[in-house]
Amino acid sequence: MSSIGNDNYRPGLRPPDPIRTGTGWLSSNMAQLMVFLNGLILTVTAYATLSVFIDQIVREALDATALESEEQISRYFRDMEENITSWAALVALSDNVSDAKVYEAFKQAALKGQGSFDEVYWIQTQPDQPEKIWQVLDSEKGDQILFQVDEMKVNKFRQYVHFNDVTQDTKIYTFPADIPSTRYAELAGIEIQPLPFAMVQRVSLSHGQRDYIVAVASAHGPLDIEWLEKKISLAAVRLYDKMKKIDYLNIQRSGASPSYAEMQSFPIVLGNQALTVDIMLSMEVRENFLQKIPYLMLLFGITLTLIGTLYVRNNQKQSQRLSLMNRELAHKNFELNQEISQREKLTQTLQQAEKENRAVIDSVSDIIFETDTNGDLMFLNETWSKVTGFTVQQSIEKNIFDMLYPQDQD
Repeated sequence: MSSIGNDNYRPGLRPPDPIRTGTGWLSSNMAQLMVFLNGLILTVTAYATLSVFIDQIVREALDATALESEEQISRYFRDMEENITSWAALVALSDNVSDAKVYEAFKQAALKGQGSFDEVYWIQTQPDQPEKIWQVLDSEKGDQILFQVDEMKVNKFRQYVHFNDVTQDTKIYTFPADIPSTRYAELAGIEIQPLPFAMVQRVSLSHGQRDYIVAVASAHGPLDIEWLEKKISLAAVRLYDKMKKIDYLNIQRSGASPSYAEMQSFPIVLGNQALTVDIMLSMEVRENFLQKIPYLMLLFGITLTLIGTLYVRNNQKQSQRLSLMNRELAHKNFELNQEISQREKLTQTLQQAEKENRAVIDSVSDIIFETDTNGDLMFLNETWSKVTGFTVQQSIEKNIFDMLYPQDQD
């Protein structure tokens, strides 16, 4: 503070802009919109990228299961054809080798075919002689092979097999589901429903003799049971003849959803039959959880975007309130400066008037003085110094009666 006024006073201070409410609405809302849109774009981009990535992982897992299933099923039926072809070749060679060698060869072939067939028969036909029926394989009797059986043993399927229609190629005949040799398996959580069938191949021997290899099986074993129990994603398998509308095998996992994540089909050839395999796949717990991750990411991203937008909105409101307060303070400061300016002008006017009055009083030749009720001097003009010889500063606040001669005091 100077001796005559306020140091903050600026004579040329321009008045602040008038206070206007609602200013900057477009810019503030545009900032919020940009924050929201940027967050939303990033969230959607992350969701799409993660969805594609996880879908690829899930698809690769499902494709791997389907491919492994296809390999097992194809290998199973390929082995069946190889086994019956091997037995047919042994029958063709039986005319030229000893019985011991035939027995040993059949034994090796039977051991190889135990996992594929339930029963295998060698039917010998000779002109004008009754048939001889040899059982090459019986899954219930293990290593007992090549023993002769009577016709009653094969009557259960003979009515369904037309030997005159059989050529060198393997032919397939299906049986009703109640044939005793059918295997039916219902494991914990897995139901297997195979249809029994016979693979028949004719063997032409010397002297016009025609023998037949009849392999009775049911398509129960294309997929290993232990493997099936581990592959939770394999929900169902169907092996069927599309033209004849015959189902050879149905595997259904109990509790599986009727709506599958994916279905893959591939063809196989069994004998002279073109079959189709449908593999229905569903997602395991791990795949289900993985597929939920993008949605969790989307929810998390949208939440963060909303939080960020609200944070920016709150900051902008705080900024607007501070800006409004600053403008109000600027107005108050301007008004205060105006008041200070007016007071300083008034002070300067009073000081100037005082100087002028003092000059008039000091120019008078008479002493002009002022005292209080006790006689103490409060004001003196310069004539006092000229007449008395005392300075004004020395005389102020002294009692005027004490300064008079004693005889004058009376």
